[in-house]
Amino acid sequence: MNNSTEILKQNFLPFAKYVLQTRALPNDDDCLKTGARYILYAFIKNNYTKLTNGVGITGSIMNYNPHGNAAIWENVCHLASPRLTRYPLLVPEGNIGSTAKGYDFAADRYLKLKIDPKMKKLILNSNDLVDEWEDNYLETEKIPCSLPTYFPMFVNGWLGIGVGMASCLPSFNIKEVINSCKRYLANENIDRKELLCLPDFPSGCDITNQSEILESLSKGTGKAVVMRAKYSIKDNIVKFTNFPLSVFPARIMGELEQLEQEGKIPLVKNYIDTSSKIGEITIIFEKNITPLRLEKEINFLYKNTSLVEYCGININMLKDNRKPTRYTFTDILINYTEKVKRLKTKEFQIVLKEVKKKMEIREGYLRIIDNIDAIIQALKEDWTNEQILTIYPFTELQLEKLLEFKLKQLKKLEKQKIENELKDLNDERIKIEEILNSEELLKKEVIKTLDEVISIYGDDRRSNIIIPKETLNNKKIYEKKNYTISIYQDKSIKVLEGKETSKKRTSKGKKSDVLKKIEVTNLDILLVFRGDNVLPTTVENLEDLENVDFICKVNDKDDDIIIVTTKYIKRTKMSEYIKGKEKKSLKLEDNDKIIFIGVVKDNQTIALTDGINVTTVRVIDISPTGKTAKGVIAMKSPVVSACIAEEELIIVEKENIKRINMDEIPSVARPSKGVKAGDEIICITSSDRLYIKDDSNGLIVESKDFPLVKRTAKGIKKEVKMANGI
Repeated sequence: MNNSTEILKQNFLPFAKYVLQTRALPNDDDCLKTGARYILYAFIKNNYTKLTNGVGITGSIMNYNPHGNAAIWENVCHLASPRLTRYPLLVPEGNIGSTAKGYDFAADRYLKLKIDPKMKKLILNSNDLVDEWEDNYLETEKIPCSLPTYFPMFVNGWLGIGVGMASCLPSFNIKEVINSCKRYLANENIDRKELLCLPDFPSGCDITNQSEILESLSKGTGKAVVMRAKYSIKDNIVKFTNFPLSVFPARIMGELEQLEQEGKIPLVKNYIDTSSKIGEITIIFEKNITPLRLEKEINFLYKNTSLVEYCGININMLKDNRKPTRYTFTDILINYTEKVKRLKTKEFQIVLKEVKKKMEIREGYLRIIDNIDAIIQALKEDWTNEQILTIYPFTELQLEKLLEFKLKQLKKLEKQKIENELKDLNDERIKIEEILNSEELLKKEVIKTLDEVISIYGDDRRSNIIIPKETLNNKKIYEKKNYTISIYQDKSIKVLEGKETSKKRTSKGKKSDVLKKIEVTNLDILLVFRGDNVLPTTVENLEDLENVDFICKVNDKDDDIIIVTTKYIKRTKMSEYIKGKEKKSLKLEDNDKIIFIGVVKDNQTIALTDGINVTTVRVIDISPTGKTAKGVIAMKSPVVSACIAEEELIIVEKENIKRINMDEIPSVARPSKGVKAGDEIICITSSDRLYIKDDSNGLIVESKDFPLVKRTAKGIKKEVKMANGI
């Protein structure tokens, strides 16, 4: 155990520390990871202000970055890509990533880049402004630990994965960030929540969880940003644009193809990549799809594709370029504001030093002019510097400039010019010293600089903050409506909104030629069986259909379909039926017809009857087959009714109806005769409600209205010609 601990200390911990400090985490001062800092420093140092071939750029960066040209080039292209970086820092010429794929950059030999001229204005190219230097990995030159820049690098966000720690921050709108900085400068005791900004992504995708984001940013960690593609609708055509960060059409097209193969988007007739300058995917749905159904399908796509993605918030940074530390968004914003203030102070101090130097020189010039004859005589006599200084109060700098003094400056006009320059310099000195000695004046200068940043880079927000009509965990926000579908003797159908009221089992009912009734909702996907064909659709598209034999609703797209005919029983994967248009569902032999169709799971059981006997078969014992296969023999005698069996079973005979426990029906291997359960059975069902019909009248009754009896009992007398569970 001790040896393991020592090994971890000697090997793992130093490695983890190295990765975090040199690759994964950004510095809390300039908010750059080392890879990005190396790139920008190389561009500034080598003055890449004109388009330069990528090979030379990569080579110069390799003086600082030891991780190879592939890693370097991807980072370079990332910083130059407007699709990946909110505010690109470099200007490319060539393929910086296609609209369809995003990351398919050209190789470095085919691409040219230069530093963005706007960015060059904001990165201060002065060694005097660098706080700390370190050796490059070759130990041949010094490189800055942090870049002196007025640009808030954190607005571009970052993602860093280290050993034992990661860091992630989304991008932001620079105008909103700078305005928050100005609010902080106006009142440093402001409520930190008022400084929070919401993310703003380069793709312009929507953001759907505002409150969670604000909480995560205020803590430095928490729920991720939910990024959602935008869409527009025209009739049955939906166009998706503005995809989440790092999501491109090629990826979405692949996911749609997978969903189609699995049969999970039956109402989608076609999908096309219609990208041009921006990514766009067009999806064509069924022509008669209703707005409510279309909305549900769109949200299904959001849930099952990368049209919705997540950007984490986990703000770990290097404090003092060494110690990994958790920060909040306001910590970063305040750090940046204080850095701008610090840089402005240093700039003023440097300018003040230069102004004083110029004043000293001009004061020396005036002293020379006032004593020109004596000074010339001293120079003729070859006086030493020490001798001159004993008589004339020159500073060392003034003495150095003595020999550079030009005779034309003896003119009265030239002396006046020097005196005017000295006055102007003195005024400038006073102004700078006032700024440096006044916090308020310094803040005003900082605000001027921040306003300049906005004038250079400020733009409008791209990502809208929205409240989605349906959350991603499928909470029911839709107005769910119930419908009752009636299938008539002529195989026509009628759809009525609402559920029919159940009657007492002793009721006569009303005249009807309805054969079957099915209860569905507007949110269900339905499978309509017509002869040996099947059509996936919704209740809104049923009215014009004819020759309908069966309708069943899809509860879960991962379920299977059970079809029972008079001779066979077969199980088929749902995906065989719910993708595409109307298709063959099975091949029927002569004198065979469909008895029952249902949607099942592996753990369910099917009950079958030949009119006298009842048996059960477990779904798991029925091997899945193709949609046109016959299946396996169901019973030894022709089947007259079947159902998905639950705990209880309703048995409808021509003159009796009874309710029994399923425990009385043994599950046996097929084909099986089963056990006797009645005489002239016309229907069996486990549904809660039952539609029954005599010669002319039909009504809906509750299954629980029939008393629970033994399998061999007669049950309640009721004359029935046909029945089905609904």
